[in-house]
Amino acid sequence: MSTSILIIAWNSQHFHLAVHELQNEYPNFKITIKDVQSLNRTNQLPADISSYDAIIVNQMGTGEWEKEVIKLSKSKIFIAFQSSIDEHSNISKEDYGTLNLYLAYDGVENLKNFVKFIMRYFDANVEVEKPRQMPWNGIYHPKGGLFEDVRKYLEWYRRHVNYHDLVGLLFYRGRYLFRNTAHIDMLISELEKQGIGVIPVFTLTFPDERVGNPGVEEAIKKFFFVDGKPLISLLLWGLYFRVSGDIELLKRLDAPILNIIEIYSSSPEEWRNDPQGLNATATSMAVALPEFSGVINPIVFSAEVKTPVILKSVPIDERIRRIVEQTKKWLKLRSMRNCEKRVAIVLHTSDIGNLEANIGTACGLDTFESIIEILRAMKERGYEVKNIPRDGKELARIFLEQKQMWEGALGHGMNYAFIIDSNEYSRWFGELPSRNKRDMLKTWGEFEDVEIPGLSFGEVFVTIQPPRVKTFNPEDFHKLMHDPTLPIPHYYYAFYKFINENFDAVIHVGKHGSLEWLPGKSVGLSNECYSDICLHSIPNIYIYIVNNPAEGTQAKRRGYATIIDHLPPPMKSSNRYEELEVALDEYFKAKGRGLEEHYNVAKKRIIELARSFNFEVNEENFDDSALRLHSKILEQNESLYNYGLHVFGRINRPTMDELINAIVKPERIILKKIGIEYDEALKNPSKSFNGYTLGEIIRMIKKGEYPEFLRNIAEIVEGEIVGFREEVRSRLENIVEIENLLKALEGKFIEPAPSGDITRGRIEAIPTGFNFYSVDPYAIPSKTSWEVGKKLADQLIQKLIEKEGSLPESVAFIEWSSDPMNTDGEQIAEILYLLGVEPAWEGNRVMGLRIIPLEELKRPRVDVTVRISGLFRDTFMNLVELIDEATVKVATLDEPLEMNYVRKHFLDGLRYRVFGDKPGSYGAGVNHAINSSHWQDERELAEIYTNWGCYAYGKGVFGIKAKEEFKLSLKNVGAIIRNHYTDEWDILDDDCPYAFQGGLALTVEKLTGRMPEVLIVDTRNPESTKVVNGREEIERVVRKTLFNPDWIEGMKKHGYKGAGDIMKRIVNLFGWQATAKVVDDWIFNEVAERYVLNDEMRRWFMDNNPYAIEEIARRLMEAYKRRLWNASESMIEKIENVYAEIEGYLEEGI
Repeated sequence: MSTSILIIAWNSQHFHLAVHELQNEYPNFKITIKDVQSLNRTNQLPADISSYDAIIVNQMGTGEWEKEVIKLSKSKIFIAFQSSIDEHSNISKEDYGTLNLYLAYDGVENLKNFVKFIMRYFDANVEVEKPRQMPWNGIYHPKGGLFEDVRKYLEWYRRHVNYHDLVGLLFYRGRYLFRNTAHIDMLISELEKQGIGVIPVFTLTFPDERVGNPGVEEAIKKFFFVDGKPLISLLLWGLYFRVSGDIELLKRLDAPILNIIEIYSSSPEEWRNDPQGLNATATSMAVALPEFSGVINPIVFSAEVKTPVILKSVPIDERIRRIVEQTKKWLKLRSMRNCEKRVAIVLHTSDIGNLEANIGTACGLDTFESIIEILRAMKERGYEVKNIPRDGKELARIFLEQKQMWEGALGHGMNYAFIIDSNEYSRWFGELPSRNKRDMLKTWGEFEDVEIPGLSFGEVFVTIQPPRVKTFNPEDFHKLMHDPTLPIPHYYYAFYKFINENFDAVIHVGKHGSLEWLPGKSVGLSNECYSDICLHSIPNIYIYIVNNPAEGTQAKRRGYATIIDHLPPPMKSSNRYEELEVALDEYFKAKGRGLEEHYNVAKKRIIELARSFNFEVNEENFDDSALRLHSKILEQNESLYNYGLHVFGRINRPTMDELINAIVKPERIILKKIGIEYDEALKNPSKSFNGYTLGEIIRMIKKGEYPEFLRNIAEIVEGEIVGFREEVRSRLENIVEIENLLKALEGKFIEPAPSGDITRGRIEAIPTGFNFYSVDPYAIPSKTSWEVGKKLADQLIQKLIEKEGSLPESVAFIEWSSDPMNTDGEQIAEILYLLGVEPAWEGNRVMGLRIIPLEELKRPRVDVTVRISGLFRDTFMNLVELIDEATVKVATLDEPLEMNYVRKHFLDGLRYRVFGDKPGSYGAGVNHAINSSHWQDERELAEIYTNWGCYAYGKGVFGIKAKEEFKLSLKNVGAIIRNHYTDEWDILDDDCPYAFQGGLALTVEKLTGRMPEVLIVDTRNPESTKVVNGREEIERVVRKTLFNPDWIEGMKKHGYKGAGDIMKRIVNLFGWQATAKVVDDWIFNEVAERYVLNDEMRRWFMDNNPYAIEEIARRLMEAYKRRLWNASESMIEKIENVYAEIEGYLEEGI
């Protein structure tokens, strides 16, 4: 009778090789090998699991199937390593240690003896050798064998290879031990053909003192330094996880670290055909975690093919060539003198409004003034920079006067800096993969001459990224509206090919452009992905706002960007309605004291001021109305707004104290000292305390004007927080934005750093000027965010019941990557808690789910539909699978349908809950239609939204078109929800908020005949969360920005860019009304009066950016014509007259 042994192992292919050599020698043993990664994905154990005599698990992580093994196993011998079930091992401590050594030392002979050691439990005659120690690290060269000393290697290498640069290469020890190095050999060979020398080092990532494994840090010190000095100019990182927790080591190495990725258990063909590129586990371990060490440019370079015994690593030739090309460019940048370098600086454009008003799109950044700072710094550093304009306003003026913009370059007969003739382009086009050539020709036809706009300042060329389609061509816009995977036009490819051919580096300025959002794989791109085609090999340095790690991560992974992050704009507290607030304080104090004459005077003043500011006041029920108004104003004053824009490299000292107060929040601490919860004070600002209203006390504290009873307390608090204040100040004053930009242009290592919203307390994100990273996808949601998420779900349920009278069966969420990256997954936690499911953590990583029993939940399980962004799909597929798993678990519970709406809808035929873009595409679609004005009616917008977002995602499901199921999932939806966590951006800053949330609301309305509630879960202060509707949020945002004179003055300081940003907010306001109908008439009225019909304001626009005021006027007229705004005929006539004047001015020429 044979003995059966089951081995479940991470390195299963190595066990296959070992067992293959044992099977004939020991026919009485039946040995089965299962792959851990496959089990982690499927959680499906072998059906005969209970029949094995011995079960061995070598996990290197955690899988849900592990607990099932314990339940089902009846084996005599059970042993587990690096898993959650190690404690169930039933052998002696000594034997366990010996077996662990076999695994650690690795290699065929050690694994054979590992298996034989297990066999000996059943057959004492099996002979076993002791564990044999193998090299932990070393230099491997296919022509030179093994070297354990770098000096000896270099002595040999110089005799055999001619090279002018030297790079390091790190790869896994197992590849060397099992002679599985075809991909490593090819990479070395291709580098050497280009004159690039290589020190190829095998190692393991993590140290293990128990077995003597020193880990990768020691390998770096041992082989890439001599006498403390670095030997290499660039490092190719071929391992998973972080390079080093010791950032000082990487700073001493001071070399760019390029990420070269091995794919396991998939063939090159399977990888090519996979729209995802890398699965969730690989994305976390091979991409996200290395980013914590400043690793850049993730490129797959090998996959595996099945042989009769093992999976053999094979090179992916075209990816290896791309790695070599990128390595060459980075090395060239490092070795050239600055005066020899040619650098392209690329400004972005946006289709929010007209293109002429939009040159230099960047969130929170004055791009033109920033470029002046960069040009000056480059000149000082020795670059060939000439004729620098006086300031950013002059630079913008030159662009406009010379009409250096793509509208002209695409057919309007304006100016251009360079021309690519069709003959040269034909040669470039011939280099493309056949599929791309076919798709581009089919979509765009034959190519023609391409004219590239821009301005040359010596060897620095400032240019503009091409638009995704020709913005003045309705036919092209319709293509984009109805095909989210539209291939790039010829002119787009020509632009980036021109940059690659003529420049040594490119700087993309500001969040964000379109390059990283082009069709292709999610991560781990191929040469058929348009982002890879365009960027190719040129070093890409990307200036990016520090509070947006989500979209910055996309630039890193799909745009091969080295991020240089920058501060958000200066931030200030809103205090616009102080006069009204004082009147309210006086009213309630007089009322409390019975001073009738005083409170009647105050009442009259309140009514006058409220109406002048468009606040509603009910005179018949005045006290209640005044209480609500008082609370609303205090809430409004809690909002922060940007006072102007950030200029790259500049320290914003004039507004620094206000920003520090916004971060430190001394008013909260002071109130707590006197027993008042700040949130309660906001809700009840009219309440009296020591002769003052609570609202009055808050206002005085913020001004630093303390009443007598608070002075001592304020001094104590100030003493307690002075250290924190100074730390924040020091961080804000020590930014290295310009310095690290210049370092990147010199091919040096850019230190990684955290990211996030500094006004939400993430001060570790400053100082700026670093290559930010985001989060570990498997650490979401965090335990803290879970507690916040539960509270939010309860608030949401209460709000829905108050509004509808009962709990809706289903709600829809808009899920973006900013939620997990900026809040550690508060909205994910909210979604799970509505379903009645709790994350199961191991350490800080989520490794499973727990069903919350109904008796503990005390309410029905609410069904959810989640509309994810394409970016969320790319970065957090593990969370998509988690939500999907949660809904499946809940749907299969034996519970009453009135207590489990997920099960109820599942039985009605609804399988999927997570929907998003077609693989390889991004966005919601409706914004393109609205921005272009090329849409017929609301039904067309709803159809566009449905077509863009009807692709189902989940466990084992990646972008299946499920249009009817998407519609079915929306029929029971009672609310469309998105969390908003910061004042550093808001729902009018970009078109994505209305496109996703407003677009979904409109789609539900067209499907069901009713407009669902549009809800914003406000978590700007996690201690004071609330749920507001879309109309309330729009009002809050326009009051703190568009209708705030101080905000307007701040924007006016930035000329052309400030005007363009104002215009975009108004276009986005139009977008919200076109979709969710949440903009009141008075708001459009005030936009018209404050911007278009105000002579002084209009003159400012005409002097700085006439295209912006033209767009604002045109949008107001469009809102009226589409019946989105109930304006008076006299107002429309005035706007039409102004518009005619503007058009006449523009036709005459600026």
